[in-house]
Amino acid sequence: MWNVTQLLTVTSLFVAFLCSEARGQQQCSLKIGDQVPEFCCFDHRGQIWESSDHFSQGIRVVYFYPADFAACSATQAQHYRDNQRELAAFGAEVIGISGDGIKSHRLFSETHALTFTLLSDRDGGIARQFGVPLRAGRKAMPADKEGKPILDTDGTVLQIPRDFAAARWTFIIDSDGHVIYRETDVAPGTDTKEVLQFLCKWKTR
Repeated sequence: MWNVTQLLTVTSLFVAFLCSEARGQQQCSLKIGDQVPEFCCFDHRGQIWESSDHFSQGIRVVYFYPADFAACSATQAQHYRDNQRELAAFGAEVIGISGDGIKSHRLFSETHALTFTLLSDRDGGIARQFGVPLRAGRKAMPADKEGKPILDTDGTVLQIPRDFAAARWTFIIDSDGHVIYRETDVAPGTDTKEVLQFLCKWKTR
């Protein structure tokens, strides 16, 4: 009989296999009415996050952004944070996705007191499934609220590698897993406002 450690090991390997299979699939850019592909990855808490557990539970606002700690990305995230009550009125859950790793996401979330999930798309697999353009990434340079660099344990400026940077695109997905909104020319300062305007019209149609 297998012990608990063996069962956990096999389970972890199976989940990793499913994640790699989902992330390896590619398709053209998603359009309005398309079914969102299933995927899994790690969230900013270091926990496995599976789309199948979330996309059937209500409206999901999925926004891709280039980099944690970039000024534009911070502005966009803060607007989503500050409009959580308005978004919740539509049953909407916000999910931010970038090529940054768990450590960077965690620091970014803590620094800006974010109240929604950030997903780590380290190899760009999720962006490719949505059809979001990618470019080569740079090192993340975490900074505090005052813009001062966050130091590593040895006192040097913390730098976190990022292999890919996604374009700034926003999708809204209904409870059936279909795309009902797609914006490929996103302005960080007005993204949340435009999402709320769409949801208001969509709800009363």
